[in-house]
Amino acid sequence: MAEAKTIAILEQMMSIEPRIRIWSGRTSIETEELNTAENPPKEFNSTIPICDNDDLREARKIRTDVEFGLGQLGIKPSRSSFLISQEKWPEALQLLQENQQKFEEFLTEFLANHDDKNLDFPSRFPGWEHLVEDKLLSSTQVQYKFGFSWTAYAMTPAPESIVRPEDAGLEALVDSFGDSLFHEIAVDARKSYKASKGSSYELWFQDASKTDCTAKALSPLRRISEKLGNLLLLHPSAVHIRDLVDDVISKLPSKGPYVGSSYMMIKGVLEVVTSEKAMEEYGRSVQSNRLNSEDFLNEKAAMVFGGNAPEARAALEEDSSEDVVISSPEVEENSEPVFELPQGVDLWNSSEEEEEKTDQTDLPTPAFSEACVVTDASPFF
Repeated sequence: MAEAKTIAILEQMMSIEPRIRIWSGRTSIETEELNTAENPPKEFNSTIPICDNDDLREARKIRTDVEFGLGQLGIKPSRSSFLISQEKWPEALQLLQENQQKFEEFLTEFLANHDDKNLDFPSRFPGWEHLVEDKLLSSTQVQYKFGFSWTAYAMTPAPESIVRPEDAGLEALVDSFGDSLFHEIAVDARKSYKASKGSSYELWFQDASKTDCTAKALSPLRRISEKLGNLLLLHPSAVHIRDLVDDVISKLPSKGPYVGSSYMMIKGVLEVVTSEKAMEEYGRSVQSNRLNSEDFLNEKAAMVFGGNAPEARAALEEDSSEDVVISSPEVEENSEPVFELPQGVDLWNSSEEEEEKTDQTDLPTPAFSEACVVTDASPFF
């Protein structure tokens, strides 16, 4: 039988597969049609535009908003699906429904104007109008190239009478979820704190000559805290990383710039959340009672005073005595615990040394359960 920890996690998770199809606005063309003495427009290659790209911008933004929103609620362990806690399904459903409405409103307007825009579009390419005009598609032909639907289903093991637990690979799958979580956190952090173009550093806080930052540096940390809070169940160290991030935010004044001890604490936390390995190591140190967030932040703050922790603490207390931000309003609104574990289940109380895992396993394709929601039977292109 699969471990109780694995089953408990799967029973509280679900998968969402959004299917948002958007027309590219281009069509293929034979190379021979471009072999003329005159150079074709720069927009021409193996395909040519037959629609204004800006007219599709809103649809692409809707798709981006859906993917970002689901990514904040969960992780994306495969190319087409997101894994979230079942407790977050109402939020996910609201996100999907609101953006589906926006998508339908966009499509109605787009199709209403498309045929009229076809009349003027070829004139954008003087000398090549005939080529573009021959490839134009009517609004009736185009409408089938758009679609917005999703499928949601529960994560449940197959019956043991069909699949033996030792053959199911569930433990490896659940372990990969934790790896995906820390990988996505680190990628988000590295993108958020990337050094400016032309810098010799990958991340701006790696520059030893930098001694301050603005309050904008905290926005990605709040986002990271929220995502970790949504997925504490997936990794034994997730709660420790979330607490570290929350602790540094709570210690800082509400306004920047942050210098001295404040900046050193921020830098210390960023060194952790931008690296999967650093998050793993920090989590193991906390679990083994060798470290806690208070000691970690005091140590980082003390670096500006040559390692004098008491002096650093005194400086921090003076900086933050008047006005302290605990968290952003968005985080406070969703600060209730995400998971309510069954009585007697201690998922992460294991004395075994955590093995480092590098491979990511795609979600399986489980059978639909009663939690399945199919909103559209149209195929996904």
